Amino acid sequence: TAARFLTRYAFEQTMVSAVWGTQDACVLAVAMGLNPDEVIRQAVASGVPSSAAEAAALLQAHFLWATRSLIATTMFLSQVLRSVSLGIGRDQDVTRT
Repeated sequence: TAARFLTRYAFEQTMVSAVWGTQDACVLAVAMGLNPDEVIRQAVASGVPSSAAEAAALLQAHFLWATRSLIATTMFLSQVLRSVSLGIGRDQDVTRT
């Protein structure tokens, strides 16, 4: 059950991450017919850790989120700059002929 939830959660995050969004894990668990308390740590659902291990897990999750955002931003900007570069190159080719 947990593996199925993790796979589906990763899949659901793919499209919304393109617009800097995220799907709520509790909503996804309910949509899958699962009890959120059984598949999601309470600290993740509430954002309030009750132990050092839960706090470390939350910090790691936030680090991974920030890393994903940084990579996505970098990739987006590189594609925009590449498109602009190609456009400028085509304009120069047209003006030479």
